[in-house]
Amino acid sequence: MAPSSNVFFIVHYNGKCERNNVSGVYFESKVRKGFNVSPKCTFAYLKQRIEEKFKLGNNKVVSEIICRIPMFIGKSNILYESYKITDNDDVEFMFDIYKKYDVILSIELCVTIEDGNPSSNFFQPSSSSQYFHTPKTHYGPSSSQPMSIPTPSPNAAEQQNAATNTHPAATQPPRPRRYKTCGAGPNPRKKKQVQN
Repeated sequence: MAPSSNVFFIVHYNGKCERNNVSGVYFESKVRKGFNVSPKCTFAYLKQRIEEKFKLGNNKVVSEIICRIPMFIGKSNILYESYKITDNDDVEFMFDIYKKYDVILSIELCVTIEDGNPSSNFFQPSSSSQYFHTPKTHYGPSSSQPMSIPTPSPNAAEQQNAATNTHPAATQPPRPRRYKTCGAGPNPRKKKQVQN
């Protein structure tokens, strides 16, 4: 393969990574796409090409890329392993393996496509609500003294320092626990039966 020529990729959309005794790792999926990529591409560009090829919207992201790489080439078969692609070094290694073996005609990838990460905005403050900034005061079940329960906030340390009121039960010594016997000895509540 000439170093400047593009490499053909077969990409499995949300596929399964399986294994057998003949060829090792292989991918299965209902949807596959093929496209060419330059061997000089970066990890970010490879992800972008995958997103373009599968026409992913703004709410879908490529969360994982696994490559099927040859680990051993015998007289009659090629043994493959899975290799996770996470950065530019992994992409470079993938292309180096491809260049090393002339019998490999394409690079196979299995990608996981997921919804965008909604949890990343969970602790972001809202412009229309102060819920995430103000602690709420609640009254304990056995006391008229208020106790402060901080709510989630981007700066939880400040709220923890600001919470000075504590529930009276928090300062009382703990009550002794009652343990159940689970067949580990005689039950002290049962009277011993006298045998005749």
